Formats: sequence, structure tokens, C-alpha cells
Amino acid sequence: MLQFSHVLIYVKDMERAAKWYEDILGFDVQHMSAPHYATLYNEPMSIRLDLHPDPSGQNVGRGSMVYFASHDLDDAIDLLRRQNVAVSEPRQRGESPRFTEFADSEGNPLGLYEMPLFQTSKSKKTEDEA
Repeated sequence: MLQFSHVLIYVKDMERAAKWYEDILGFDVQHMSAPHYATLYNEPMSIRLDLHPDPSGQNVGRGSMVYFASHDLDDAIDLLRRQNVAVSEPRQRGESPRFTEFADSEGNPLGLYEMPLFQTSKSKKTEDEA
């Protein structure tokens, strides 16, 4: 059986990136073997990030985009901006939740979306069937 492991993020400066994820998003450095790799973990989010070097910068900002969620998007944006993180204005596509983007210390794009306070459709279906 497969299970989710972690998200790999390419960085130009391992120590700078690890500090950014610690200071800005509350990750803890679990292992640092700079300049080879670092493993970070955020207990409340239950997510592991692995930082890998890309000194040429050819892979930084490419590939999948990591999205974080908040029940209060405006508060989360305000918190990031108070830490001098440039955050785009929140927007919505069709009936999607509101979302925005920002970048880490290396220029990797990160997303942030507003998580609805209501239950997921899977949970609702289970309740309706009961």
C-alpha cells in the first residue's frame, strides 16, 4: 500500500531556505546535511518538506506547487506580510475558494487557499447516508 511521504523543494541556499521555512511557516529542521539536503517537519500541518540543492537555479520554481490552507485567508496573508513576505492579492476562479500566492526565500512559488469551515463532501455524504 502506498502512502504520502514528502514534498521535495529545490533551493539555491540550503541554510537560508531552512531558516525561512522555520521563521515564516513554523517548520522544524529535523535533519540538516548542508549543502546536500535538509528535512523539515511541521507537526500541526503533518507535513514533511525536503530541501535539495540546485546551485544553478534551473529547477528552483519549477514543478509542482505546494499549497497551504487557512480557515482565515485574510489573517494568514496579514501574518505573512508582517514578516515581509510579498503576497499577491487574493482572488477566486469561478466558485473556487479564495487563494493567493507567495514565494519562499529561493523564489519557489507557494500557494495559500481559504479552507471552507464546512465539512468535506465525503464527510457530508457519510452523514446524509446515516
